[in-house]
Amino acid sequence: ALSSCEAEFYAAVKSASVGLFLRALMADWNLRSLDLVVCTDSSSAKSFAERRGLGKNRHVNTKFLWLQERLAAGDMQLKKVGTKSNLADVMTKPLPVGTAWKLVKRMAIEFRHYKNAGQKELLDGVMREGDTG
Repeated sequence: ALSSCEAEFYAAVKSASVGLFLRALMADWNLRSLDLVVCTDSSSAKSFAERRGLGKNRHVNTKFLWLQERLAAGDMQLKKVGTKSNLADVMTKPLPVGTAWKLVKRMAIEFRHYKNAGQKELLDGVMREGDTG
C-alpha cells in the first residue's frame, strides 16, 4: 500500500471477506443470519469504501473494489471506531491511562501481581547464571 488510506481499505476488505465467510458458514449450519458490521478507525478508508470507483486513490488494486459494491447493495455496514473504543489502539499509540485500562479490561486480560512457582524458579535461575561475571 502506498498510503494509509489504501492500507486501511485493504484491512476493511479482509475483515469484510472474513465476516461474509462466517455469515455463510452460519447459514450452512442453519444458524440465524446476523447483520455484518465492519469497523475501521480510518475516516479516509471509510469514505473511500462508501463511494464508487477509484477517485484520487489511483494505486488501489481494482479487484478489491467489490467492497464498494457490497456496501452500496446493503450487504453490510461500515462503521467508524474512535480511539476510546478501539482495542487495536492499546498497542499502537500512546493513550491516556484511563482509556488504556478500559480497553484492556474489555480484552479479558488478567493481570496478577505474583509469580507462580515455575516463573520464580526460572527467574532465579536466570539471575544465578547472570551473576557469573
